[in-house]
Amino acid sequence: MLTSTYINSIWLRNRIVDVMRSRAGDDRGSVLVEYAFLLSLIFIVCLAAMALLGTATHDSATTSATKITTAN
Repeated sequence: MLTSTYINSIWLRNRIVDVMRSRAGDDRGSVLVEYAFLLSLIFIVCLAAMALLGTATHDSATTSATKITTAN
């Protein structure tokens, strides 16, 4: 009984390793995930740049408009 359980556990382990190896060679989904991750990272960087530069640009435009108004 113990021997058959041991043999079955070895078979199951080998089966799991074979399935993992066969799926490790298949990288169709991983490329899509990498591109999605890259696109989301670029999007986040763009949003951060817009938030940072948008505030600076708005302050600069407001200062210029105020100086022009007071000069007239």
